Amino acid sequence: MNKIKILKSGLKNSYLKTTETENLMMFSNLNLKFIFLVGFLICMAYPIYPIECFNCQNDWECNDPFFRPERFLTNCTNNETFCEKVVYFGVKNSVTRRCAESCTEYTKIEEDNVITHHCCTSERCNENIESSSQIEQKSQADNKQSSDLKSKLETQRKSQLNKIKHELSTIKEVVQSSLPEEERRKLMSKQDQQFKNIQNTLSELVP
Repeated sequence: MNKIKILKSGLKNSYLKTTETENLMMFSNLNLKFIFLVGFLICMAYPIYPIECFNCQNDWECNDPFFRPERFLTNCTNNETFCEKVVYFGVKNSVTRRCAESCTEYTKIEEDNVITHHCCTSERCNENIESSSQIEQKSQADNKQSSDLKSKLETQRKSQLNKIKHELSTIKEVVQSSLPEEERRKLMSKQDQQFKNIQNTLSELVP
């Protein structure tokens, strides 16, 4: 009877150990699967995750052509959108940024300036700075608006000149009919000079 109890107890302990081992193996497999899944998702997301374009925190960062933060990618030459940071260092220190279809990082010396092009891929490039097409469209709109305004001012100037000319002609006719010849000539000469002065003034205001 005792032997049977001992045998049952041994079988039970063996079963428990086996179950515990299987549970540990199952848990380990789940952990490994989870780790692989997370790693796979990170690998998939990393290439498309937007890299923040360079923003100067200090003047020396903008003006130092050899400053290369880790978030910059060198020699980027593909069809993605880039933020291009151009640093002029030397006689003049300035930084410009623009969107570009392609971008190659390089450094050159031009007229005592060290000009450095930096590149970085970013989906937020268009949010931070205008693209070349947007700038061109805006420039064309500004030029059209300027041309329309200039044409309108030119029309107003001509209208004012014609109005003044008509009024002076009317005055001349009245004066000519009521003054002696010599005084009439003097007055006409004076009026002609006044008309020329007015015309020159209007021409200077609206070229």
